[in-house]
Amino acid sequence: MKFSDELTEKLLVTANKIATQKHMCAIKNAFTALIPVIITGSFCTLITNVVCATEGNGISLGKLPGMQWLSMFTDWFNAANYATLNFFTVAAVVLIGLELGKLNKMQGFMPGIIALCSFVSCLPSFVEITNEGAVIQVANVIGKDYTASRGLFLGIVIALVSVEIYTKLVTSEVMKINMPDSVPGNVSNSFNVLFPSMVTILICALFNFVTTKFIGMSLYSIIYTFLRDPIREGYAGTSGAVDFDVCITGILEYWYSWQSDY
Repeated sequence: MKFSDELTEKLLVTANKIATQKHMCAIKNAFTALIPVIITGSFCTLITNVVCATEGNGISLGKLPGMQWLSMFTDWFNAANYATLNFFTVAAVVLIGLELGKLNKMQGFMPGIIALCSFVSCLPSFVEITNEGAVIQVANVIGKDYTASRGLFLGIVIALVSVEIYTKLVTSEVMKINMPDSVPGNVSNSFNVLFPSMVTILICALFNFVTTKFIGMSLYSIIYTFLRDPIREGYAGTSGAVDFDVCITGILEYWYSWQSDY
């Protein structure tokens, strides 16, 4: 057997092991379900830029004489884009939680809910804006950066970790609350997972609390300071410069298409 054939065979075996790994399967299934959302958001972005735009660089139908009226539809497509691509990470977190919950033989929708609550608990609940040179902190809001593709990596990690913690706590039955037989089944099931849900969310919130208090950075900031920014700086100024978020999404899409072929 040639060396190239032997190497190819080993790579295929390794790729097959990765493909059947449950966490990768959960991510793949979630992204597969989100394809319509991704395409819808991309379509709205395209229409906004090449049809409705009347200012800025680039070619747009709205820049032609007598076609400025197309700008009236900008808010329409922006709203759809905001509901899809700008909330892409939120949908991904829920679906990854649900898919991993199914693979862990967890019934119901709680794994997806736990994943979402755990993810939100790790996000800063304020944004800072600059007004006339003064920095103003707006409380009780979640910034778009966290719910759009920029928060995707953190969302994937938190979804996988939180559902695994939740599964371990539920299957151990250490925190299970035994209800009388007279209690309806759906109510009894809710109380059975009460403490596992509570503990899981508190653990994830604790991670962000510790990093914020003792390091001065949130989990989101840590990931993008020590992972995303160095990669972008390494590509900065080169002909192969790419955006880290687009790179991750592209890798996942390519991996899914490769698995579909095999």
